[in-house]
Amino acid sequence: MDEFDPHDHDARRALFRRHPLLTNEFTTYTPSIPKVVGLVLDAVMLHKKSICFNALPQMGKTKIFHSCLAALATHTEYQDRLVIKISVDPNAHENIIRNLVRSLGIDMPIRFNLDVAREDVLATIEGRLNLIEGRHVVVFFDEMHALTNIDFECLQFLQNELALRNISMTVVGFAQTQIEKRLSSLRKNGRPELIVRFLNEVVGLPHCDSEEWVRLTIASYDEALTYPIGSTCSYTRFFLPMAYDAGFRLETHAHEIFIALDDAKISNSLPCIPTVCVLEMFRLILIRSCDRDRPDFTLDSQAIGRAVTECQIAGYATTLKTASVGRVESQ
Repeated sequence: MDEFDPHDHDARRALFRRHPLLTNEFTTYTPSIPKVVGLVLDAVMLHKKSICFNALPQMGKTKIFHSCLAALATHTEYQDRLVIKISVDPNAHENIIRNLVRSLGIDMPIRFNLDVAREDVLATIEGRLNLIEGRHVVVFFDEMHALTNIDFECLQFLQNELALRNISMTVVGFAQTQIEKRLSSLRKNGRPELIVRFLNEVVGLPHCDSEEWVRLTIASYDEALTYPIGSTCSYTRFFLPMAYDAGFRLETHAHEIFIALDDAKISNSLPCIPTVCVLEMFRLILIRSCDRDRPDFTLDSQAIGRAVTECQIAGYATTLKTASVGRVESQ
């Protein structure tokens, strides 16, 4: 398309309500993503039994999950790996073998037989690896905390049977913090072998914990994220064209923004700053500042404070505390 001029009031108004920040349909990359991708690629390269990442809800887990899948798909040295992705039923209504049958595209029989299904899964994995001349399967689990002790036993069986066929299996899990309860359940039931296999390396998901994290994330709004498609107009310039052309950048306010977020975390007794609230704050700052655009525009503490309030950190904290009460763990 022709280069978009955000100073053209009519052109900007025509696109305003369809902007990804308004529709909340945009994707940005945080410093957490390359850290986790690197750990996953390393685990796959070393043929580790497992690695699991845990985090509170709305910490960017699903985005990182898909980024890891994309990294494996695009790296040429991992093309001989069979990758299976599974989203575990959070209510634990479905045995993990049924989930694997569905994920592999195997026809689901009317009368489900666990032993037959396990053999179908093993044969399908071996057959697909033969096609790509590989001996390594990587199974990604989203919502891994929802796996039951029985599910882990089934995974142990598969891992053992695949090993007999000279096939290694790496389990990569993404879980909420309830995974700690699953660990406790396995310990209580005397199942250290399952812990060693699947939960021996549980890593906290990286999150917004520094001014640098904010700076690296918010810098993309100033430069890398652009709209309209095909233009070079960054998100910051779209909403604040006069300020942007005069030198304004969100990145220069990373310190004040992080301090405000960290204060909100402390005042709401949160263990960390929720990623969903951070990204919501960034977009609100730009949207709410649009009407105040001018060459000498400054992002003051009042605007930052309003954005912190509107991004609903307090509501997140309340919901988190409510959800943590009375949760029953299945075996």
